[in-house]
Amino acid sequence: MSGEAPPVPIDAARREPRWRVLLVVTLAYAGLLLVLAQFGTPNERVDYDTRVHHLPVILKFASEWPKPGLADYAVASTPGYHLVLSLVARFVSADAVLLRCVGAIFSLLLAGTMAWSVGASWRTIILATPLLLSPYVVTSGIWLLPENAAWWLVVVVLALALNPRVGWRYLALLSVSLAGLILVRQAHAWAMAPVAVALLCRSKPLATRVMEIATVLILPIAVLVSFLALWHGFTPPMFQPGAPPQPGMTFITYGQPSLAPAGMTLAMLCGFGIFFLPILWRRLPQSWVFAGVGIAAIVAAIPESAPIYPFRYGGLFSILGWFERQSSLASIHGRATLFIALAAVGGLIVALSAYALDKRSRWVWMAALIGFILAHLNNPMIWQRYYEPFVLILLALAASRTMKRFDAATIAGPVLLALILLAMTLHAIAII
Repeated sequence: MSGEAPPVPIDAARREPRWRVLLVVTLAYAGLLLVLAQFGTPNERVDYDTRVHHLPVILKFASEWPKPGLADYAVASTPGYHLVLSLVARFVSADAVLLRCVGAIFSLLLAGTMAWSVGASWRTIILATPLLLSPYVVTSGIWLLPENAAWWLVVVVLALALNPRVGWRYLALLSVSLAGLILVRQAHAWAMAPVAVALLCRSKPLATRVMEIATVLILPIAVLVSFLALWHGFTPPMFQPGAPPQPGMTFITYGQPSLAPAGMTLAMLCGFGIFFLPILWRRLPQSWVFAGVGIAAIVAAIPESAPIYPFRYGGLFSILGWFERQSSLASIHGRATLFIALAAVGGLIVALSAYALDKRSRWVWMAALIGFILAHLNNPMIWQRYYEPFVLILLALAASRTMKRFDAATIAGPVLLALILLAMTLHAIAII
């Protein structure tokens, strides 16, 4: 008879007080960010974005209160994050350290909300640790970068959309969260898709469902349309094609639609999804396997994906570049073979995740994935920082809703991934 303890059913973890778990996670993350901020050094990209874009815009808005100039400014996203910090700069202090501390609150909200969304137990929070230790999340937590404010609201919206319980209070929270998300980053307007699908999947009369969707979406759509009208485009005018160059600034305007962002998303799902395989693995019908792998491979093979093309460097494209230098078959007619292979496996991860979820969650999860991809198709900047946090959020949400047992084999993948990402973070901020 084996002396090993049997795996613990994951349901047992849910009896623990959720508030205690959330409090510990938030305080622990605050301590981690404080230590890393004390000893870390911003890399060139973080330093440039903070010094040239975000801090000047915060100070600009602070000097213009109560009528900040939103018609044009040196950041390509909507101004929610910068407006919040400009209030601090105007009425408390414009000290950069204080602004960083206030900005870090969004990262603590992200940590707590992510822990809540995966179940708020000592066991399931392991699924959230890869996201919280990602270099792109940590750097946004300790310097003046707006990404974590947006990712926090993405998690709020997706967690609410995956929740089957619906009431008027729930609808109001969804609407306000979506509006806040678009106010922080208009590129996340895709989040309206999973919300609409979530409400459409309810077993209510069609007229009721349509009314609920309209009620929830009217505020975020109004926020988005108001900025589109103000800017006469999707970004502030200085980021639009044909805008005159600005001294000391390098702007990249949006280009022609391409399927390369879809391939990038799928490749990232492969790279991170393999660590969640012990949780997500199911015996799939052959049709699911062929559809997932086949569609993903075709989508990744259509666009030019070799790292020689502009705005494709760092992260995954560093690996593709190294592979290209080692083999003449690494790139065929501008298509990176490794990129296509990774995307194909990513398609399998998508199929496994969708199959493991219940029907309603499956549709919501897929709507989030497809909406995110569609929102990025016209962005030539295929940088990993735009994709990594979203993919880690999506995998954690799927795994937390399909994880049945807690044992070493189940959690080994997420723990290993978290350690790898922590090492990458320490290297990115020059601690190791």
